Amino acid sequence: MKKMVIATMAAVLAQASFAGQYATAFGECLYKNMSDADKDTLTQWVFVTVGRTSAAQQIATIPSAKTSATDAKMRSLIQEKTTGACRNEALKLLTNEPRTGLRDAVTAVAIKMAEEKISATALGSFPTSMLGSETTSKALKKAGDVLSGFLKK
Repeated sequence: MKKMVIATMAAVLAQASFAGQYATAFGECLYKNMSDADKDTLTQWVFVTVGRTSAAQQIATIPSAKTSATDAKMRSLIQEKTTGACRNEALKLLTNEPRTGLRDAVTAVAIKMAEEKISATALGSFPTSMLGSETTSKALKKAGDVLSGFLKK
């Protein structure tokens, strides 16, 4: 019995060590194969997704027609990449990480784009001490967690 428990734990730990590798590969492929227009679509989708939160709605409300149109553009973008440039990575992702892989991949791409935007624009607006790498990482992780909640649909 003890050997079975140890073997089961080893199998679970081995599986956990590979969790996310397909989402990472798909996310990297997505990012590498995104045009500027695709990145605009993703940025707009992140904006309307975050805009659905109560905190964002206290500042501005995005019309539901814009939200629906942006969601449709994002679905189209993902469909295009999963059947085109990132077909192999998408197949592995859907085979090995069907429940969370797509959500994790899109979240990773959105975070990577946010990091680039922050480093390119926001750092000029704030003292460096306010946006140190640890603070930025925590903020981006929190944003990723919020996006993950919306991608669970």
